[in-house]
Amino acid sequence: MFYPTMVVAIGDLSRRAVHEAHELLEAFRSPARATTALCAFERGDYEAIHVPESGDASAFDAPLTRWLYATRLEQNIHRARQQGMEIGPPGGYLLEQLLLVFDSDAYADALRVADDLRALCERADDLVPARLHWLVLHPSYDSPLPPAIWQDHLTRLRASSAVQEGKMHLLRLVRSDGSVITHEQLRETVAYMLLTALHPAEFVGEHWLYRSVVDTERAPSTIGCGLVTLPLHKIIQCLQDKLVADALSCLLSGANDATGLPTPEEAQLWTQIVGQSVQGWDTSDGARVQAQSALGLSVTIPVPSLSASTLDSSRLAAGAEWETTWQEQRLPRWRTLLQSAARDAADAYHESLHASVQQYLRAPNANLLTLQSRLQALLRSVEGWQIYTLTPHRPSGERKAALHARLEKAIAQAQQSKGGLFRRRTMPDPQIVNDYTQALQDYYAQHMRVDAHDAHRAAADRIRQTLGNLLQSVSAAVERIQQEIRERQNRVRAFYLPSLPWLRPLVYRWEHLESTAHALWGGRDLSALVYRMIDPERDLREQLPWIIGQLENNLQQWMTSYYRSFSYYLRARFPNLQARVAWCEQQVEQMRSQADRVLWRTEKATPQLWQVAPPEERSSLPAAAAAPIRDWQSDTMLGYLAVARETVLETDS
Repeated sequence: MFYPTMVVAIGDLSRRAVHEAHELLEAFRSPARATTALCAFERGDYEAIHVPESGDASAFDAPLTRWLYATRLEQNIHRARQQGMEIGPPGGYLLEQLLLVFDSDAYADALRVADDLRALCERADDLVPARLHWLVLHPSYDSPLPPAIWQDHLTRLRASSAVQEGKMHLLRLVRSDGSVITHEQLRETVAYMLLTALHPAEFVGEHWLYRSVVDTERAPSTIGCGLVTLPLHKIIQCLQDKLVADALSCLLSGANDATGLPTPEEAQLWTQIVGQSVQGWDTSDGARVQAQSALGLSVTIPVPSLSASTLDSSRLAAGAEWETTWQEQRLPRWRTLLQSAARDAADAYHESLHASVQQYLRAPNANLLTLQSRLQALLRSVEGWQIYTLTPHRPSGERKAALHARLEKAIAQAQQSKGGLFRRRTMPDPQIVNDYTQALQDYYAQHMRVDAHDAHRAAADRIRQTLGNLLQSVSAAVERIQQEIRERQNRVRAFYLPSLPWLRPLVYRWEHLESTAHALWGGRDLSALVYRMIDPERDLREQLPWIIGQLENNLQQWMTSYYRSFSYYLRARFPNLQARVAWCEQQVEQMRSQADRVLWRTEKATPQLWQVAPPEERSSLPAAAAAPIRDWQSDTMLGYLAVARETVLETDS
């Protein structure tokens, strides 16, 4: 029978052990999460590692109060019971189990936490009794345990308090057979011990950890284990890595060739810009403009009609007014129309390209590498346009000005010749007049051509920028995806969990998980799945973390309880029943001898044992020996837990 529980970790080693225990409880989707609070105390502050839903806990200011309240909440107890966990007698007596897991060098902080819990229960005048247990991790090979830890425990046993003093267990880095372990090995061992203590199990009699206090106990207890474990939290991470790598690889392996992307044509763009500009330009004076091949522009401008025989100052001044109109009105209007047409053309291509890319990404079998290659080809094509080989030059007005000056001089001379009665009036050279009108035509026609080329180049630059930006985005996404795939594939290939003599993982390399991966997503269309997650209107790089998170969440959903049990992975490794039973018998025998080597020196050679086994495999194992061996049925591991009383405290050897 289990009860609402709060576990508080004090000290670095203990905190990391409780964190891993939380990861294991999450991986197994343990019903204990509904009634168990896991927290840590560091530098005067409490940190929540896992706290059950607390409903409306606004009335509680202190974190310990809220967390304790959450473990006892009726709806949480009901939820755990619905998932098959036996939480106290229905409608009957409840007990709150408090477990302090602390490093021996953090004993002062552990006392502070115990005082906080005791004060909390005293203020609450709680009808639900609380029992405080101690799990002491002594991270030292040779220094003795501070004697105050045990002496204070004995004092609390004899004192009256709102919190009943429970058991004290000592664990250290030297086993009872003299073999030593590392800090990380102790942390991992404690994490699996906490999993067995908190996760639901079928057993008769007392809980192996939360046992009743024996008044005559002369020393703390210690614990040992020999367990074949299921490191499900690491298994899930490995499967997530494999799923993400496989799914993201679909983004780079589709057969769609991306030929639907619009191809910008320079001649078409030139004709479009000029044609749209001409439509908005005033041609009522007879001006004619037409785009030609090879970025040519045919321009006919009706310049002022000047005749050598009638040319005078007023007619020449009228020509100057015509020029002013062109310089201040006609040419600026032409430039504005060209710029607008160029923007429209570039914007239209931008929208068309992005719409095509979005449509491509929504299509089945899209391939980002193909898309990247296609964009590179389009960009190279635009960069090779004729406009980038041209160097347009604005026409010089020197010839036009020189001819205008000669005409002014000729007109002045003609005015002077009027004085004689019979003298013929001189007139300007007709060739100069013709050259001047042609200079006007050429000057303003060339201005219009240069303006058109400038607008065309601006449109080409914007199209290049559109292609370049999109290519940069796709290339960055491809690079990021390839990097993610490499990193995750490397982690999958490197997946290996070392074995300890007393802690042996059932699954410890990728080959043990290949069949599970195939069962989980071998028949699923990962390409369709991942492309459904993509929002084509957003930068793929920004979406990648979210997509990865969704894929990992999908795996969590696909992994039903069927895939979260020791028995499933045991059958996956040993499909043959006879081989499976033989392997289990061998492991049980080996783990039996390991469990006796408890994590502290003891006076009694034979500890009390609990045989841990999945319910499905229990019937195929040898019958447990007579007492003190008891059954502990839990589908998380296989082996033995040992609890030995009367550890040796006098020396540290």
